[in-house]
Amino acid sequence: MTEILNQIVSKMVQDVAGAAPQGIMLINPEGTIVWCNPAILRLFGYGMDELVGADVEVLLPAELRGAHTNHRSVFFDNPSTRSMSRGNILVAQRSDGSEVEVEVGLGFTRTDDSGLAIAFVTDMTRHQSIVHQLSKMTRSLETKVQARTSQLREKTRLAEAANNQKTRFIAGVSHEIRTPMNGIVGAAELLRNTDLDAAQMQLVNALSEASDHLLNLINNVLDLSKFEAKAMQANSEVFSLRELLESTLRNFRPLASSANVTMSYHDHIVLPVQLNGDPVKIRQILSNMISNAIKFSDPEKEETFVHISALRDLDGTFHFIVQDNGIGMSREGMLKAFRPYAQAHGALATPIGGTGLGLVLSRELAVLMGGELFIESQMGIGTTATLSINLQEDEQLSEYAADLSNYNFIFLGSHGSELQRIDEQLGLVGIKVRKVANEKEILELLKSSSNRDVFLMHDCPAFDHERWRHELGRISTPSKFVKFSSNSNFPAAHAQGRHVECNPIQWSQLFEVLETDFSEGLNGNVRNVSLEDEEIMRVVAVCAERPLMICEDNQLSQDILAAQLQANGLNYQMFSNGKDALECWAPGEYSCLLTDLQMPQMDGLSLLNEIRNKEHKLNLPEMPAILMTAGDIQEFDRSGFGGFCGTIRKPAKFEYLRSELAGIILKNC
Repeated sequence: MTEILNQIVSKMVQDVAGAAPQGIMLINPEGTIVWCNPAILRLFGYGMDELVGADVEVLLPAELRGAHTNHRSVFFDNPSTRSMSRGNILVAQRSDGSEVEVEVGLGFTRTDDSGLAIAFVTDMTRHQSIVHQLSKMTRSLETKVQARTSQLREKTRLAEAANNQKTRFIAGVSHEIRTPMNGIVGAAELLRNTDLDAAQMQLVNALSEASDHLLNLINNVLDLSKFEAKAMQANSEVFSLRELLESTLRNFRPLASSANVTMSYHDHIVLPVQLNGDPVKIRQILSNMISNAIKFSDPEKEETFVHISALRDLDGTFHFIVQDNGIGMSREGMLKAFRPYAQAHGALATPIGGTGLGLVLSRELAVLMGGELFIESQMGIGTTATLSINLQEDEQLSEYAADLSNYNFIFLGSHGSELQRIDEQLGLVGIKVRKVANEKEILELLKSSSNRDVFLMHDCPAFDHERWRHELGRISTPSKFVKFSSNSNFPAAHAQGRHVECNPIQWSQLFEVLETDFSEGLNGNVRNVSLEDEEIMRVVAVCAERPLMICEDNQLSQDILAAQLQANGLNYQMFSNGKDALECWAPGEYSCLLTDLQMPQMDGLSLLNEIRNKEHKLNLPEMPAILMTAGDIQEFDRSGFGGFCGTIRKPAKFEYLRSELAGIILKNC
């Protein structure tokens, strides 16, 4: 029975081996092929009687047969299942002498006398052909990819070069435009201060508005080109957020008034004195938010408003919110609002116009500073814009409360919503206000007041200012009297004591008012000299002894600047280039240097460097210097503007020039 089973199994093994597509051979230790299957015969082109009994080396090229004999001996000394040449492709030889690539796997079966090697031979011709084709295709693809990559790099280089060239062109054009714009803005400002009739004043106002609008367009296009060239950077410096908000809102009051828009402000936090950030970019974003809110007011509505508020999260994130009840935007309009050169309402849909760059730039600026800009809007309802940005606090606002601790604040008159807002803002800095509306009690307070009393009023129509002006004229107590006004152009005829702008409260004005002697005003001789006038008078006094050194090569800019300085009584000496100015410079001769950047013979930066070298050699204090340029002031080091105390970007109205002069000269002289 066992013998029969063995015969059956042997027959099955032979049938399986014979049907296998892979070649199989049995080889004895002497290298003789004792058996092979049909696949071997087909692969090598031999007949069974030719191959069985032949040496296995007959299947190898002549130059490989000697080495194979040694390999065969090593295998039979230590037989194991493995691949020949560790799975590499081998070269075999057919009966006609042609070569074929094969892969050989080895096995071993023991017999009575010794054993037999089992060789499994696989034809690799087709496989290798596919491998070669794939390799060829891969090399071809790599060559094409390298060529395409090289083309893309070249196109990228050309695009970047073109973009940089465009940026330089726009910057150059911007500089050239700003120079005549400086003359237009300055001439309009000088004309406004002359004796004009109503029609002439209307023309001057139109000229000023048109020049401001054109300048805004120039700035937007220049900023967008800087973003595209990846040249825009965020700066970090210490600044007063409250002063930034006050000045920004003050600039928009005339625009809001002309558009019949009620502008209000409320901060829900004690804003710190100083923060670290980029005040220029923050102001630019806030200005765009407020400008849009006023510009897109709804003339069909009986009352239109723009409300600005500020709050701060516990993590230090500040949120500035501008809300209006204007014409609003649709969902499609909000999507368009953040696309360059697209307008939410379409250029032909409204008479508002614009380039459609404001919100795009504002969002890019916010992201650049690590913040975000959100817009929510509904057609016919209004729009809410929110700027969220993290600003690091530098110093608390506690000094306000300390400065005001010696005063008693008493609010006279009506207790309306405006008083509530003023009371809330004063409360944020620790000021407690006593509110008195009863006329008899007001009179008693005025008669018994001391120099520690500060009487507050608001310019609301419900309060009889003329009556209380008369009552003030009858007393001689050196009390301080402050009137809060929402109008920056507060009429002198209604001034009692001094006025301070509110909505929001202009803290810098309030503190300067409290430091000023009010005794003359409370005797009936009301002091109507504004804080700005006081500053320029002090600057005039300094410049009377030591004139300003002005370096400007453009004749039109010289004429405008000279007229502005002369109109305000400022003494100066004008130079057309840095070389002439340096030759005239002497220690202590000039109060301040105002210089253009680009000038013939010697530019403004070289001039300042030469002056600084002379000062250091003589161990002298540095003369304050202000850079005047039609170029991009953000290219200068924000920590010192390359040695300058400040910068003035042309075109600049004299109000800004006065502010820079006062802040720098009065601090350093």
